Amino acid sequence: MTIFDKGYYSLGLLNRWQQAGKQRSWMIPARKDLWFEVIKKISPNDLQIRLTSTPLSRNKFADLPTHVEARLVTKTIKGKTYRILTSMIDPMRFPSEEIVELYCYRWEIEQGFREMK
Repeated sequence: MTIFDKGYYSLGLLNRWQQAGKQRSWMIPARKDLWFEVIKKISPNDLQIRLTSTPLSRNKFADLPTHVEARLVTKTIKGKTYRILTSMIDPMRFPSEEIVELYCYRWEIEQGFREMK
């Protein structure tokens, strides 16, 4: 499991990262302007989605397909809504609560680094 910062969003990079080995998955905060198609509504805050790659992305990453499936988990914490995009599609194997909890750990580490600066 690799948790990327939102500045690293590149569908080509994320796809290549996942395809580079067995049991490799990623998680990244979803951009506000993320365009997607809903494949399946797992719950009101948990969607299986299809992301469409651009021709420019496919030029940079020859192995990038036209569509990549992912999961979009939404959680509101203390009045703020967080959207997490992940390659962990199976809701039975990866419950949305665990995805949110894992991302919260990452956020605590980020805030710790800010305090040290």
